[in-house]
Amino acid sequence: MKSCLILTIIALGCTLRCSSSVAVLNEPSSENTFMVVGGVVLEDKYYSEYASVHLADIEVAILSQTVEGGELKSTGYWERTDENGFFMLSDVPPGRYAITGIRLYLMNGELAVFSNPLTSGNTAFMIQESDHVPFIGQYFEIEPQGRIVNLKNNLFIIDEENRQFSDINHICEDAFIGRKMVDGSVLKMISPVKYFVQKYPDSRWIPIVTGTF
Repeated sequence: MKSCLILTIIALGCTLRCSSSVAVLNEPSSENTFMVVGGVVLEDKYYSEYASVHLADIEVAILSQTVEGGELKSTGYWERTDENGFFMLSDVPPGRYAITGIRLYLMNGELAVFSNPLTSGNTAFMIQESDHVPFIGQYFEIEPQGRIVNLKNNLFIIDEENRQFSDINHICEDAFIGRKMVDGSVLKMISPVKYFVQKYPDSRWIPIVTGTF
């Protein structure tokens, strides 16, 4: 079982679930729990002196907001992308979910940490000087579709200028097909919900997920 850290954020209780490996699929334990899916890719345009594209082993910080006993509760989750850049949270409480940060090692061994305070639609992902991602915020742009939250595919682009200006380019789309990257590769990231169906065809989540197509 994943270890937990309990955080307190103003009047909200916030639980941080940590992940040291790619998430294990948890089948639905009730008719109310949610599935969260998404994808992350980082394009490094010589920010670290290398031209590289990262998909696997990216740590993704996910903030949720749920209602328990009539009170808002914030929960922080860490998940890790698989070899194709996709991640999931399965069998979690119903609520709103958003990516609030990512963390990964670049080609030069540097730990890169980006976070978004999620205070409004205008806040952006910024480069963090420490490895800490604050699990705070109240802006959740993506609406659940039934019991599925599709956080879509998220492309983060960093280059030499980001050494001076800490903001980074973030593009969020349901799929990245045919996009040529700095290392010469071509992205073939389908929708995260369709990827889940292909990866786990026998899961009891399938009828729930396919209902969002």
